[in-house]
Amino acid sequence: MEGIWPNGDRHLVPREPLAGTKGILQDTGKMESDPVVTAPFALNPPEEVCRMIEEAFHYRGDVTVHVQSGERIEGYIFNRIPGAESPYLQMYIHGHSAPRHIRYSEIVAVSLTGEDTASGGDWEAWIEKKESERQTESARLEAAARARGHL
Repeated sequence: MEGIWPNGDRHLVPREPLAGTKGILQDTGKMESDPVVTAPFALNPPEEVCRMIEEAFHYRGDVTVHVQSGERIEGYIFNRIPGAESPYLQMYIHGHSAPRHIRYSEIVAVSLTGEDTASGGDWEAWIEKKESERQTESARLEAAARARGHL
């Protein structure tokens, strides 16, 4: 399930609100309070953290992982190891060359902050682009043939 931070970023939230949770979307669809200001967050059960990470992993854009310390880690989740003794995910972080490992137990929320590069009508856009390129090339070849007197 997705929610919206006050700044407009989407984030993943537990399916059922936890008692005392601040910054999580309530049934009214309004924010109870600003999650950045009201940190620390209420901790999610391990199964909800796993679900949030799995959804963020399949999201094909950048995410922001919010950890218990209050740090916000922005980057791209390229791997997750939920079956490890201490489950963790791996992210490419903006501005760093080495990936970062983050234990599931440290994660309190995940925001879908980057554009999903595979969303929308990508196939349709590709077809339209190729057709446009084909027509442009056809017109160029026709003009060249006319200039040579072949048409």
